[in-house]
Amino acid sequence: MDSNNIVLVTAQQLAWSDKPKKEHFQLALGFVQRHIQHRVALNLPLYGLDTELAQAKRELGEIKWK
Repeated sequence: MDSNNIVLVTAQQLAWSDKPKKEHFQLALGFVQRHIQHRVALNLPLYGLDTELAQAKRELGEIKWK
């Protein structure tokens, strides 16, 4: 995942560190997904957020959570 991926950055902010835990990623995925839904409902541009969300879902699905 890119270092500037919106899901990663949001998870890092929630964790207050560079190493977010599973819970932080789960919350971040939900926040970004809702943000995209609201932008779509308001007919606002997504600026590639949908692509970043798809990338994060794909890569986080491959992670073995401890």
